[in-house]
Amino acid sequence: MGLFDKAKDAVITHQDQIKDAVNSHEDQIDKAVDTAGDKVDSVTGGKFASQVDAAQDAVKKQTGNL
Repeated sequence: MGLFDKAKDAVITHQDQIKDAVNSHEDQIDKAVDTAGDKVDSVTGGKFASQVDAAQDAVKKQTGNL
């Protein structure tokens, strides 16, 4: 069994715990996503701002759907 298979099995086994943790810390996750996106924009001079914003929105949408 490879590393990916072990990781996948771990996620499947603890799926409910992961969802609970994400749902109870959604605000913190959103803040971290914003901070990471701002850092990427800063490092790249905003060259990829629209792509970064789209990625941030996608992550935030998914954390709200768990």
